[in-house]
Amino acid sequence: MLVDGSNFRMDRILRVIVWAGESTSIHDTDDPNKKCVIEYCPMADADLNARIEVTEKEVPIINSKRNGPGFSAKIRIYNPPQTLNKMISDHVDWSFKNTALDPYYNKRLYVTIDAGYWNNENAASGGDGREYNRLFGGWLNTSSYYRKGVDNILEMFCHSIRITPQENNSMIQAASVARNRTGNYLRMSYESHTRSSDNGRSYQGWDNMIRHVITDNAEFKAPKTPWGVLNTVYARNASLAPVEVTADDRSAINKFYYINYVYEPRNLEDIESDKRIDEDLMKYAQDYSTQGISLTGKTLAEKIQQMADRLGVRWHEDLTYTDGMTRYYFWEPVASAGNRSKKKDALPINNDDPDIIIYNFQNLLQVPSIDGAGQFTIKMMFNPQAKPNKNLMLKWVDGLTHNGMISPGAKGVMSTAQIGQYYPSLQAGAYNAQVAALLGTNGDVFNVSFKIAYITHTLSTHSDSWSTEVKTTAVALKPRSR
Repeated sequence: MLVDGSNFRMDRILRVIVWAGESTSIHDTDDPNKKCVIEYCPMADADLNARIEVTEKEVPIINSKRNGPGFSAKIRIYNPPQTLNKMISDHVDWSFKNTALDPYYNKRLYVTIDAGYWNNENAASGGDGREYNRLFGGWLNTSSYYRKGVDNILEMFCHSIRITPQENNSMIQAASVARNRTGNYLRMSYESHTRSSDNGRSYQGWDNMIRHVITDNAEFKAPKTPWGVLNTVYARNASLAPVEVTADDRSAINKFYYINYVYEPRNLEDIESDKRIDEDLMKYAQDYSTQGISLTGKTLAEKIQQMADRLGVRWHEDLTYTDGMTRYYFWEPVASAGNRSKKKDALPINNDDPDIIIYNFQNLLQVPSIDGAGQFTIKMMFNPQAKPNKNLMLKWVDGLTHNGMISPGAKGVMSTAQIGQYYPSLQAGAYNAQVAALLGTNGDVFNVSFKIAYITHTLSTHSDSWSTEVKTTAVALKPRSR
C-alpha cells in the first residue's frame, strides 16, 4: 500500500505497549511515565512508522508444572523514545530484595504485543481500521540498549511466567554462599518450602478434598482487571496477568474459583463456551472415597495431578477471566472411560472439524515437512488464529487454483523415510509412510487434523519477516470432539 509515496507492506500493523507496575489504577492511563505505546500503523497516521521486530513463542500447556501455555517474546525497537528508556531504568528491581513478591511485581514493567492487519473497508466507513490480535502479555525480564550504525536499538526480553514465593525463596537460598571456619565454601543443600501433605482421611469424598486442596494451595487466581485486553477470542489468554491468592480468598471454600465436571472438551483455550456438564462424573467424584490418598506434591498443579490420577480424570485450570474467579475443569478421557455407560453420550473422534483449514498450500511460505513421528512443521503468513491445542488441517481440492499457479502435480506421490533424507516430505509427496503406519490409512496428510503444539511468530515492520511457524504433535494423537 502506498502512503505519501512510501510503500507499506501488506497493510501489516504492529503495536508494543509497556506498562509501569501492577496497580489497577494505571490500566487505562495515558500518563507517559506509566504507559508507553510504540506503534507501526502508517495507514492511520504517517507518523506511526516505528521500526519494530518481534519474535514471540508459545508452547503447550503442561499440567504437572505450570498448567499454562508458556509465552516468551524478544522485542527489538529501533530508535526508541527516551520516555521508554527512562521507564526501564526507573523500574529495575530484583526479587531477591523482597520477602514478599507483591512489591517486586508492582515495580516490574508489563509488556503487551498486538499484531494484525489494516481494514480499509472499516476505515472508509468511519471505523478505526485497526484489527489487532493480542499475541503476548508478560513481564519485562531483561533489556539491552546499544548503537548499531545510525540506529539506537533497544532489545527487550519478556516472559509470561510469574514466579511463586516458594520459587523465590529457593533462588535466594541458592544465591547465598557461606564459608566455614577455615575459609572454604560450604556445600549447601535445601528443600523448597511446602505446605503439609494432604491426607484423604480428613475429607468426605473426592470432590470435597479437591476443593480444600485448591483453597489451601493455589498461588494465583484470575484477575479482575485486564491489561489492555482486546475483544477477540484469541487475545484473552495472552492479555491477562494472574494475581496472588490472598488470606481472605482462603477464608472460605469456592471463594475464588469454580469447579466444573464436563465431557471431554475439544478446545482447551475456551472450554466454557461450549462445555457440557457431566453430572454422572460429578456424582462419581462426590461419592469417591479419599481413604488412603496422601498428597506429596510441592505445587498445586502436582497435587491436583495426583488427585486426578487417582480418580482417572484429566483437568485444566483457566486463569483468563476478568471476574476474579478461576475455572477448574475435570473430565474423563473418552478413550479410557469405556467402562462407564454414561460415555455413550460422548461424541466420537472427528477429524473433519479442524479449527484452521489451509487449502492447496494457500498462505504457506514453505513446503511443509513431516518427520518420522508424524509431526508437521508448517510456515505460513502471520496467522493469529494459530494457538497451541488447536487443530489444523491441510486440505487439497482438485481444480482449486490461484490464477493457475498451483498445479495438481504439487500434491505429489507417496514419500518414505529414505526419500525424506533428500527432499522435504510434502515436496516428495502427499502420502506419507509414517502417517500411513501410525493411522492405518493410505498416508494422506491432506485430510487429517494435526494438533498444534509449538508456535513461533516472527514479525518485522520494515523487512519481509511476517510469518507464523507451527509444529504439531504426532499424527497418532488424534484430536477428539467433545
